[in-house]
Order: sequence, then structure tokens, then C-alpha cells
Amino acid sequence: MNADFMPEEIYMAKRDIILDELEEKKKNNKKGAMTLAKFKLISDLLWTDQNGLEQDEIWSNKTN
Repeated sequence: MNADFMPEEIYMAKRDIILDELEEKKKNNKKGAMTLAKFKLISDLLWTDQNGLEQDEIWSNKTN
């Protein structure tokens, strides 16, 4: 978010990837928290305030 609390980027990560990462932290005697930088590494960029949607297929509600 920027200084006006408006979003600048939106990321999405799969739940199992997040849980695996948090489990690894627990094994290493960490608190089990994830940094924003780590979340960005394991997730996909979906939207930016400058370009709009980055991945149209994610938001498509078409059926195959």
C-alpha cells in the first residue's frame, strides 16, 4: 500500500506452499511468521496499480 493506503500490487500464493514454508520456519525454531519479501518470492503477481491485471486467466470465470 502507498502512503494513502491504496494498494499498489496484489499477489496470490497457494495455501499448501504457504503452509510448507511456515512449517520449515517452525523446524528451524523460528516464530512461524513470514516476511513480505518471502511471500512475494513464493507467490504470483496478479495486479498492479500501473498495469492493471497481470494474469487474465486467473480471474476468468469461463468454464472449460
